[in-house]
Amino acid sequence: MRFPKDTPFVFAAFGLFLCGRSKQLAEGKRLSMIAMKLYQERFNDPGQFATLSLAYYGLFAFFVLPLQTCAEKLREASIMSLGCGDVMMAMITSQQALQVVTTLANHCFLYFFDPFAF
Repeated sequence: MRFPKDTPFVFAAFGLFLCGRSKQLAEGKRLSMIAMKLYQERFNDPGQFATLSLAYYGLFAFFVLPLQTCAEKLREASIMSLGCGDVMMAMITSQQALQVVTTLANHCFLYFFDPFAF
């Protein structure tokens, strides 16, 4: 069976929709994982990596993965999109990586200075 090149992004977008709209986190996680696996096994297009990483690591994975991992993957996506000449996607993924790092810093600050906040 032949899939169009945007299939991984469609899987990730539908997974995000399930997580946000109907609160089906398990199904959304499953579809997002399928999207990443499909990208790695069949497509591996550097131009699509930034878009898929933004959808997966920037909007979903920080619920289930460590924030450091998400920020690192978003940084890789930003560098790869700069290499492909997609400056706008590089800026968007960099901004999302900074937002993830800022969230991590806020959690660390609260943990060290107000341990009863959790």
